Amino acid sequence: MIAITEKIVSPINEAASANRCSLIRLIIDDATSAQLLAVARRHCKLALEHGKAITTAVRRREIIEEIQSLRSLRGGLIDELRKSQNNGGERDLCQRSA
Repeated sequence: MIAITEKIVSPINEAASANRCSLIRLIIDDATSAQLLAVARRHCKLALEHGKAITTAVRRREIIEEIQSLRSLRGGLIDELRKSQNNGGERDLCQRSA
């Protein structure tokens, strides 16, 4: 077993920590659930492609841009859920960079 004791810094990891959105206490309808699942699947496929040795630098930049777009889409969907459910004035748990 290996213990990870230091933070790995990369553009993708930094973006990920700045784009965390919690789904805790949200009621998610089937349509939104399907959209979120499609976003997650596409994100995973892109991340796998990014990690392949044969992926060109140009394609890696395109992948990073598309992943950032997917994160914005996901955050927007979650924000809409929060607004529609009026979570009693809780602070926004979606922390996205400008």
